[in-house]
Amino acid sequence: MVTSAPKLDEATLKQRIQTSPKDTANYFMLARLYEDAGDMARALATLETAVKAAPQEANVYLQLAGFHNRRGDFDKTMDALTRRTGIEPGNPEAYHTMAAYYWEKAYRDTALSDAEKRDYIGRGLQAADQAIALNPDYFEALTYKNLLLRSQA
Repeated sequence: MVTSAPKLDEATLKQRIQTSPKDTANYFMLARLYEDAGDMARALATLETAVKAAPQEANVYLQLAGFHNRRGDFDKTMDALTRRTGIEPGNPEAYHTMAAYYWEKAYRDTALSDAEKRDYIGRGLQAADQAIALNPDYFEALTYKNLLLRSQA
């Protein structure tokens, strides 16, 4: 029988944050607790506090991007991912992640105009090219570049 770890309550998570303010996992759990309860303002505020607590930690930007993406705010999603590349300019995965989000948006969002799709594809190609420039053998980035080029065609 597999059991999952018990969910922590708000008070416990807040206490953990106060005790270990640099441990971002507690912020993420608290933000998810708020998000699951439908309190998006508190979830966002908690994630923004995590960014302030650990501005050089890439995962805070990934968590923030994920939150915005679940909310359907693509511009804020990409802003968080761009902020990540600012702290990890030499990490090809940071750029690859952006390329993947751009492809996903252009490919799946049927409400986009052709011009918007072209713009997102172009941005995705730029991000994929940056990842490949940092690691020419980065298979995932090469794969997404292929997908983006096919979409562009």
